[in-house]
Amino acid sequence: MKRPFFCVMMIQFKLVCVILKQTNLSKHQRLEILDTPVNLNFKNGKFFPSNVVFMGYVFMLVSIFILLSNVYFGLAALIVSTFICFTTVGVTIDLNSTQLKEYISLFGFLRTGKSTSYKKFNYITAIPTKGTNTMYSRTNSSTSYTDYYFSVFLLDERYRNKKEVTRFEKKSMSTDLAKELAHPMDLTYFEYDPKLIREKLLRR
Repeated sequence: MKRPFFCVMMIQFKLVCVILKQTNLSKHQRLEILDTPVNLNFKNGKFFPSNVVFMGYVFMLVSIFILLSNVYFGLAALIVSTFICFTTVGVTIDLNSTQLKEYISLFGFLRTGKSTSYKKFNYITAIPTKGTNTMYSRTNSSTSYTDYYFSVFLLDERYRNKKEVTRFEKKSMSTDLAKELAHPMDLTYFEYDPKLIREKLLRR
């Protein structure tokens, strides 16, 4: 009789150990999440439209061959194509000075831009946006491509002025970032609803 009872006790003991281990693991994971710093530097892609960037890469290849026959013209073409292909835009946030800087990275490494205080904004949310690129063929016919995104925006108290921080293809990623930035930037996060925004704007 004692042996079955002992086996039951051992099974219960093992179950308790497993539960305690999982509990400790979850606490450790929570601490890691809390200790993970929020990303404050956002590289938002190319400065020029995708069709222009594509032509820039083609022009870059051509300029390499031009260098073999005309050094000066080929070098100038290479500089222009490099500028088109590698110039990017982005946003950095400085929590200490409460500044948001929109910058252009010329050639991919020379940064220039202006800073504004994000204290004039009250809210942060994820808003669906879209970008359209138009490509032209030799016959002068055009083809448009539309990409849909979810952008993280800062909005003022009246919802009229807004500033885009960055964008994602998935709504969940944009929403998660907006929630993460809300506390350190002292902003209020809300779920974007175009009908609600329209109603509030019409009341004023």
